[in-house]
Amino acid sequence: VNKNGVGVPVFDEQAKLVGVHVSHDEDAKSSFLVPYAPISKLVNDPTARATEFAVQKGENQPAGKPDSGGGNKKENAAITAPPAEVSEGTFDGALGAMDALEWKITDPGSYTCAQQVARSWWNANGEYADADFTRRIEIEKLQERVAKALDQFHFWPNKDNLAKVNQMAMDAFVAKQDGWYGCVQVLKPSGIAQDVNNEPAILVELLETGQKALLVPGDVEGPFLQGSEWMVFGLNREKTRLKSSDGLCIVIHLAGVKKR
Repeated sequence: VNKNGVGVPVFDEQAKLVGVHVSHDEDAKSSFLVPYAPISKLVNDPTARATEFAVQKGENQPAGKPDSGGGNKKENAAITAPPAEVSEGTFDGALGAMDALEWKITDPGSYTCAQQVARSWWNANGEYADADFTRRIEIEKLQERVAKALDQFHFWPNKDNLAKVNQMAMDAFVAKQDGWYGCVQVLKPSGIAQDVNNEPAILVELLETGQKALLVPGDVEGPFLQGSEWMVFGLNREKTRLKSSDGLCIVIHLAGVKKR
């Protein structure tokens, strides 16, 4: 983008509007954009506050390169915004939001993005069962993309950050939000833990909180051995705590997991 082209729209390779050009670094031959989501929200929501989309110091996001993971490291400003709403049934919106953020899992915006990934993952898994051969291949490619994105953007939080992440997980549960993300340790694998509505479940503890949860894996596979630790993406479908032989547990249906 020309250095004088401030305010011009920026499109990706599929001709989809992704943002508005705001600055250019001649030395790095890179241009930078404000993501489309906050602009759209400000234009369409009279109650939106510009301060929600604050300019923060850090790495810039190069315009037209959403998968690059950031541009030059000079003292320019990164435009950081809450993630856009996800098109249900795909990972594209969620992964795009991850690309647009300076990913820090303890930030509320990043947690919202993790919730969107969970919902998209759930919908894609549900579609897979009845999909034809061509669509199954497409879904498998999406799943590969999300795995690569998680490798790129996720880190196992330290003790303090674990407490923050899992407190947001509890807040999401209390608020009855569908998308859910947390870091857990397996206490009892399925077959030993109590079932949920006749479905096998895994008893876990949300690390650094003492809260217990029963995870219903469905078709999500993994070596859920006692003592193993997992990043968990799921849905808060029950929206209630279950009285079990192990105490009061929240119930989460798994959409996807990543082992520590």
